[in-house]
Amino acid sequence: MVNKNTYGSLMKIVEYNNSNDIWVQFEQGEPVHTQWTPFIKGEVTNVYDISIYGVGSIGDGLYKTSVKGKISPQYKSWHSMMTRCYNDKYQEKQPTYKGCTVVEEWHNFQNFAKWYDENYYEVEGDKMQLDKDIIVKGNKVYSPNTCVFVPQSINKLFIKKEFKRGKLPIG
Repeated sequence: MVNKNTYGSLMKIVEYNNSNDIWVQFEQGEPVHTQWTPFIKGEVTNVYDISIYGVGSIGDGLYKTSVKGKISPQYKSWHSMMTRCYNDKYQEKQPTYKGCTVVEEWHNFQNFAKWYDENYYEVEGDKMQLDKDIIVKGNKVYSPNTCVFVPQSINKLFIKKEFKRGKLPIG
């Protein structure tokens, strides 16, 4: 049997053991284990589906969205970045992110996660943040060439809002 999921991806049952044990194959990627009802409703997701804000996909590779039931730090950072750029409700609350985008290469979580692992570091006692406009002032594009991880204490020095920065001058 063949069906389309909610993202328009064609999926085909390649193994049916019972209604709770079905394997579905998409045009790309590995077979997905599911159940009959999600298959019929089109709720089975392919890692290549553009499922994050109409631009992002998880992709197929080493990096997982969660490990042992906990959201992975790579996915948390990626999803937060995508939210800042492509979630209208978030931008209503944080208008400084209006017009921000993510380079197409990073629309695939696997590519971002690889960059994350190659560039992430920690400073004891400080939370790390992904920043897009310290390297290029006024930058609106998240990309491998414009982003850097920076300790929150340093990143706050660049915030324009006095109530968040305190009485310190910008920079």
